Amino acid sequence: MDTESLAQELLALNLPHMLVVASSDLSHYDPYDMAVEHDHTTIGHILEGEGGKLGGDDACGFMPIRTILAMAHVCGWKSRLVDYRNSGDTAGDKSAVVGYASIGFWEDRNGHE
Repeated sequence: MDTESLAQELLALNLPHMLVVASSDLSHYDPYDMAVEHDHTTIGHILEGEGGKLGGDDACGFMPIRTILAMAHVCGWKSRLVDYRNSGDTAGDKSAVVGYASIGFWEDRNGHE
């Protein structure tokens, strides 16, 4: 899939209240500390708009994430990490965890966050 083209097609819909969601796990089944390091690198790429640095080992839904990043680039959207956790934080077993993050993107119409 050409994520740049998909981003352009979605933006061309010109919907006044469009909400776009990309849902994906991050790292899969690494030990806790390794997963946290890997996931924070992935989150950094997302926050910096570096979709080309994302692959399947970083997030199984890297293509939808790349699409949103392409849309964010065209529209000048801001981004912020809302929360990061992994299954070791919630289920307790830290030997092989799955990472999750919530990252928001928005149009900065007033010049501030």
